[in-house]
Amino acid sequence: MKKFFCILIVTVSISLNLFCAVDSLPAVDSVKKDTTYWSHKVKTNLVFNQYAYSYWASGGNNSIAGTAYVDAVLNYKKDVISFNNTLNLGIGYMLLSDVSDPYRKTDDKLNLYSQLNYKVYKKLSYSLLVDLKTQFLDGYKYPDDSTVISSFFAPAYLTISFGMEVNPVLPLNIFLAPISGKFTFVQNETLANKGAFGVTPAIIDTNGEIITPGKTFKSEVGIKFVLKYNQTLAKKIITSSKFELRNNYLDEKISNRWNFDIDWETKVTFTITKYFSTLLFCRLVYDNDIKFPIYEEINGSNVLVKEVPKLQVYENFGLSLVFEF
Repeated sequence: MKKFFCILIVTVSISLNLFCAVDSLPAVDSVKKDTTYWSHKVKTNLVFNQYAYSYWASGGNNSIAGTAYVDAVLNYKKDVISFNNTLNLGIGYMLLSDVSDPYRKTDDKLNLYSQLNYKVYKKLSYSLLVDLKTQFLDGYKYPDDSTVISSFFAPAYLTISFGMEVNPVLPLNIFLAPISGKFTFVQNETLANKGAFGVTPAIIDTNGEIITPGKTFKSEVGIKFVLKYNQTLAKKIITSSKFELRNNYLDEKISNRWNFDIDWETKVTFTITKYFSTLLFCRLVYDNDIKFPIYEEINGSNVLVKEVPKLQVYENFGLSLVFEF
């Protein structure tokens, strides 16, 4: 955790120094500061889903699900300088009937995204990008609700990138950093000892005793590519999508150094009224460091034969209650 705070402090210091250097405001005594360069917006979505069955031949559990999203934006723009900040929060639960443990977590995220741009030519800018992703609560692999597979800052991903951004057309942004740092944190001793999320696992002797605890921190250096698309269609449909690619130049296995991790988020909102809309959210993740077990039946028993990375898919669709500030 100390490493995280050191990295975060250095990053914030660099951002603030760059920002202050290019935005040298005149001394202010009794004159009110000009805040017209800033813009901000907070949007909340409460998404509801409900399922009911009665003598349904295929079976199923009656359930109610709800997810709360908060998207906050704080932007600055003056001359050739722009400073964009986005905070995305989400938490969702499902309540099932006729089961021993009726509560299921369906969504949990805390994402912070900051980008400082210095325009050098029309649609081309130098960019410093800082991105933090983690979650709030413990996660379980249901129906097993006793074994924790994730928790707050386990994992957490911090990326710091310096590169260039181009706006070829209005709804499209392309960012490319030839060198980008990615820092993975697993601040959960049990998960770290297992080597979860790509950190180095604990060294264990033949008696099952831990000789060396697992690492809680992992650093990587690689390319980072980000493609963002935001478009409003027919004043009713708002589409936003962010596609990210990155690799690790320092992977211990040379054959993995050009394996790219993928993180693709897409959100489509169809406005019904001022306060109601339908929301479709989809996220696809492929991370070479996150392994899933593969079992085979041997002599009547399921035996773990290997662990491999897989494409992870999350999708949420429902009626949304919207508030904007």
